[in-house]
Amino acid sequence: MIFAMLRQILSIIFLFFLAVSLPSFAAPVKDSDSTLKTSGIGEVTVDPDIAKLTVTSTTRGSTAQEATQLNATAANKLLSTLRSNGILDDDIRTGSINVSPVFGSFEEGSQIIAYEASNSFDVTIRKINDVGKIIDSISSTGDFTTGGVNFTVEDDKEFKDEAYKLAVQDARRKAEIVAKEANRSISGIKSIILDESSGGIFFAEAVGFKDASTPVLPGDVTVSASVTVEYFIGR
Repeated sequence: MIFAMLRQILSIIFLFFLAVSLPSFAAPVKDSDSTLKTSGIGEVTVDPDIAKLTVTSTTRGSTAQEATQLNATAANKLLSTLRSNGILDDDIRTGSINVSPVFGSFEEGSQIIAYEASNSFDVTIRKINDVGKIIDSISSTGDFTTGGVNFTVEDDKEFKDEAYKLAVQDARRKAEIVAKEANRSISGIKSIILDESSGGIFFAEAVGFKDASTPVLPGDVTVSASVTVEYFIGR
C-alpha cells in the first residue's frame, strides 16, 4: 500500500517537472493583428440663418399675487411687441417662471419686504438683419432684461454630414503620417467611433449688442464633428 502511494506521488512529480521543462511556443504576431488608433476633427463654417434671444420680465409687488399680476401685464406687452415685429407665437417659448420673496437687510430683521416675479422668454428671430431693431423695440416697451444674442443655423444636418467627412479625412491623414514613420502601411479599418458628444454648433456672438441702435452683426457659425478610427497596419 505504501509503495503504491509512493509510486503515485513520484508519477505526479515527474509529470510536473516534464510540463515545466517543455518549451512554450507563443503564436507569432501577424501584421493584421497590429493596429493604429487616431482621432479626427472636422469643422464647417457657415452663415447663420436664425438668431436666439432671451428676454426676461421682472416685477415686484407687496404680495406674491400682486407681483404675478404685474408680471403678467408686462409679459403681455412684451408679447405684443414681439408679434408686431413679425415674430410668430411658435417662435416664442416660455423659458422659466419664478416667484420669490424679497428680504430686507439684517438691520431690518431680515423680514419679507416684497415679492418678485420673473418670466423669461426664449425668442427665435428669423430675420437676422432685424435683430437690432427688435432689441430697440423691446427696450422701449418696458424694463426688460435682454440676454445675449446667439446666431446659429436651424437645420445643421447637411453641415454636420460634411463635418464628419472632414473628420474621417483628418483621422486618415494622421494615421498615414504615423504609419509611414514606423515603416508600416494601412491595410484596413478595424473600427470607427463617432463622438456624438463632441459634435455640435459653436454659436456666433453678436457684435454691437450693448448699443441696440447700432446694427447687430452676426459672425460665422462653426459646425463640428469628431471620430476615432482604428486601422489595421502591415509592413
